[in-house]
Amino acid sequence: MPGFSPASSAGPPSHVRPDPWPAPSPAPRTGRRSASAVRWRPARPSQVADLLECHPVTVRAAVHRLQQGGIAGLLDAPRPGRPARLLGPQDRAALGKLLDESAAAGITWSAPGLCDWLWAERGVEVSTDWLTELLHREGLRWKRTRDSVRHKADPVLQQAARARLEDLRPSG
Repeated sequence: MPGFSPASSAGPPSHVRPDPWPAPSPAPRTGRRSASAVRWRPARPSQVADLLECHPVTVRAAVHRLQQGGIAGLLDAPRPGRPARLLGPQDRAALGKLLDESAAAGITWSAPGLCDWLWAERGVEVSTDWLTELLHREGLRWKRTRDSVRHKADPVLQQAARARLEDLRPSG
């Protein structure tokens, strides 16, 4: 960008209004990138937007927030809506213990069943989708359960049915 150099020490050009803000301190790397860019007053918002790879409206909004609230005005505002529910350490430990004991006993759980258990035993209300997301974050993986009656079949009845089928086969 011709004519723009934030590191220049020659002072602002004569066509630029004096900066009403105090001398800038180095912006923290963890803060918004716009915090340090807005202080380069001689630059147009479109030039700063090109540097930050964002829209000029975003830069203008940051300048207005800086003018109205100072550096604290650049911080992220609280997001609207209910905050996400997280399982506390005690809840996660109780859920882990339940799943370990259930696995040892050969008992399987569905996500709605775990949600019901959490509500009844721990007083934690969480949706099934959110619970599956939290379990995935904890590294748990599973397969969808399938309905089957194989474990209920009587081996004697299975053998008799096989014998009947053998009798029906054409010999040859």
